[in-house]
Amino acid sequence: MKVVEIPDVGAPAKGEVVIALEASPINMSDLLMISGRYGHRPKLPSIMGTEGVGRVVAVGSGVKHLKQGDRTLVPYPAPAWAERIKADASRLRPTARRRYPTVRHAGYQSADPRIWC
Repeated sequence: MKVVEIPDVGAPAKGEVVIALEASPINMSDLLMISGRYGHRPKLPSIMGTEGVGRVVAVGSGVKHLKQGDRTLVPYPAPAWAERIKADASRLRPTARRRYPTVRHAGYQSADPRIWC
């Protein structure tokens, strides 16, 4: 494995948003995928990470339920170990406006829920 530079995602198309990632946990499935022992092997080069949280930094035409600055979860299986990703806005919702720390939001999808107890 090696680290390579990936071009920026660019502007969002119709129905898409660009998310600037703030936090992404390291899950067992991520480690298994990297080691080649997971049921799915991504095509290389690949950006790893299966969940995370970030802020919407650009909104494509037709997107009404998200705006720039909204925090949202990264949709599975979007690559979460990136600085910025493009995502289909129909799969996203703003997170609750409570004062949870960013890292708490990052692990909501599959991280062990006991870590918040």
